[in-house]
Amino acid sequence: MDILALSLETITNNIKHRVDPALLNHIITIVCLLDPARIRCLRTLCEHGMYTYAVNAVTVWNSKVVSGSVDKTLKIWDGANGRYQTLQGHTAEVVSLAVWGDKLVSGGFWGDNSIRVWNTNGSCERTLLGHTGSVWALAVLEDKLASGSGDKTIKIWDRAGNCEKTLAVSQKVHALIVWDGRLVSGSWDKAIKLWDVATGSCLKTFLGHSDWILALTVWQGKLVSGSGDKTVKVWDETGACVMTLHGHNSSVSALAVWEGLLVSGSLDRCVKLWDAKGECVRTLEGHTGGVCLVVHEGKLVSGDNQMMRIWGF
Repeated sequence: MDILALSLETITNNIKHRVDPALLNHIITIVCLLDPARIRCLRTLCEHGMYTYAVNAVTVWNSKVVSGSVDKTLKIWDGANGRYQTLQGHTAEVVSLAVWGDKLVSGGFWGDNSIRVWNTNGSCERTLLGHTGSVWALAVLEDKLASGSGDKTIKIWDRAGNCEKTLAVSQKVHALIVWDGRLVSGSWDKAIKLWDVATGSCLKTFLGHSDWILALTVWQGKLVSGSGDKTVKVWDETGACVMTLHGHNSSVSALAVWEGLLVSGSLDRCVKLWDAKGECVRTLEGHTGGVCLVVHEGKLVSGDNQMMRIWGF
């Protein structure tokens, strides 16, 4: 028995009767991260179809994984048995997802250009209209919804579905994130912008990527961006790039944080896990297209143009 396996056995035998099971699983996961080679694909989910019906976006809503697809539908998955509920209403592919309070929100591709708000029973409660391009990005800022579009705008919506403000950007907006209470956008002009939504003014512009910005996340208090230039950059609050991660062979299309590690998904069909030093500690292979990411119940979920994969230890 190797040292790691012995350590896990010791931990389990000594505390399994005294510690909440969820906490025990978290402790074991942290120990397992000492050996990323133990990460495996535990399950695959495939019902949107193959190739034609790629998974464009994933999120977690009411403790279930939700996927949005080229087939114009959303699917709500029960990870325990692989069953799903299908939500229909979009007239083009679904390209973005978010959770807004107790509602699920989805953004449609060009030709649809709508934002749909879904109830817990799976019905579409409201359709938000106003964008004239694909709704590539959604983010929740306090009780407001922010949407980024191919029409080169960011719109801020209230809970009643009214557009309160429109922010102009020089190119298509492909990513949104909330960082320290402020909205951040990434667009095809290669720039990341920090916004004061109340005034509609841009507070800071982060420059350094040589291609469009496709993904944003927050990791260890810092802003992280993924770009068409195949790199991942880490930024501090001053706007300085403190780290650039190289390793992908194509555009970085998705970012997530999993048990302290930064996770990046790319059009090169790979998922990479990065430690705090910026070193790639594991590459997860097996995807057949560009990757989208979300974390659910301590596991990493990645979607591509065939299926979703659930990764764990």
